[in-house]
Amino acid sequence: MADDTPTGHRVLLPKGAEGTFLVFKNGATMTEGVDFVREADALVFTEPLNVARKASLLARIQMTTVGIGVYKKIDDVDIHATLPNGSLKIFTELHAVPGS
Repeated sequence: MADDTPTGHRVLLPKGAEGTFLVFKNGATMTEGVDFVREADALVFTEPLNVARKASLLARIQMTTVGIGVYKKIDDVDIHATLPNGSLKIFTELHAVPGS
């Protein structure tokens, strides 16, 4: 059975994300230049990231009536940014853009 989880490589930078970054994927530290590169408006990862997708109508009915569902792994990206003024800002649970 093939894995049909949508993937992406690009995580859009949230507003206010500037300065020096520490990047984490599912809690693991990522290295700039190895695991991702930083572009003007996004982080571009070298490996595909699992992306959230909408559940079908049948899947939603099944989950609400029977309480049984299939949950796909979704990769979360967190950014710890040291802003130019020296303060720390944390952006959590960012997700890749599908098909990017």
